[in-house]
Amino acid sequence: EDGIRDYKVTGVQTCALPISMTARILPHNLDAESSVLGGVFLRRACLELPEVAALSVPDFFGPKHQAVLAAMRNLASKSEPIDPITVEAELARLGKLESVGGLAFLGELMLVTPSVESVANHARIVARLSARRALIAAAGDVVDRLYAADADDEDLSDGAAAKAYAIGRSEEHTSELQSPCNLVCRLLLEK
Repeated sequence: EDGIRDYKVTGVQTCALPISMTARILPHNLDAESSVLGGVFLRRACLELPEVAALSVPDFFGPKHQAVLAAMRNLASKSEPIDPITVEAELARLGKLESVGGLAFLGELMLVTPSVESVANHARIVARLSARRALIAAAGDVVDRLYAADADDEDLSDGAAAKAYAIGRSEEHTSELQSPCNLVCRLLLEK
């Protein structure tokens, strides 16, 4: 396959879209997310690791993982213990316990954590994949704006370049993405 899919719509001019612009699953690693959360259960100090502390709820792809991290952060902000029982109670208070899967899911998080020594590395994986999703979302926004623009609209590339540059330069995103973001910026700014 040459990487191009041709879309034909009756009565509409068509174009070939790269496969990369068709529906795909966003990059994520649920095992790394589980390991970070399980590591916090096993050793609360993992929550204070710079790599973990830098993560926000939306950095996690899995909705269950997002809910668990939110509950953990709520408990930490009140200086309460973080363990499966307290997180279960906090999830119940937030109305998320049933959607997470209850105490069984929380216990499973501890079982799938290979080692608390790996938590920082797994947090970096979560952050890197979150940054990729952010860049994909920004690129999708640019594509949507370009499709929606009419012939008289001003050049939209400056805003697109600014968005890509911001993602590539934000502190929480790794240097791995700075090069692709800078490339996108250069391509958009070349006129």
